[in-house]
Amino acid sequence: MLREADTALYAAKDRGVDGWSRSATNCTKRAEKRMQIESDLRAALREQQLFVEYQPQVRLRDGRVVGVEALVRWKHPRFGIIPPSDFIPIAEDCGLIIGIGRLVLQKSCRQLADWTRLTPADHSP
Repeated sequence: MLREADTALYAAKDRGVDGWSRSATNCTKRAEKRMQIESDLRAALREQQLFVEYQPQVRLRDGRVVGVEALVRWKHPRFGIIPPSDFIPIAEDCGLIIGIGRLVLQKSCRQLADWTRLTPADHSP
C-alpha cells in the first residue's frame, strides 16, 4: 500500500501544483521506471558514465565562436544515450543534481585548460 501511495505521489507531482492521482498500473510502471533511473543515475555518477559535450556559441555578425555551452550526457551501459530530459528532473528531485553540476564544472574546467594550452591567445573583440 505504501508503494502504491508513493507511486501516486510521484504521478501527482508530475502533473503540477494542483495535480492529483490515484494508484494505477500505469502509475506503478512510471514510478518503477523513475526509481530505476534514480538508482542507475547514482551508479552513473560513481562509474563515470556521464560526459560533457560542448555546443559552440557563435557571434552572428562574423561567425566567430565566442563561447561554448557545456551539456551533460549519460551513456547508460544497457540503454545507450539517455536524454537529459529523462534524467535531469529526477536528479533535481533526489538531490543528485549537485553532484552532476560539480562533475560538469570539473570536466569543463579541465577541457578549457586543454583548449587554452592548445590555442594561441587572441584577445581581439
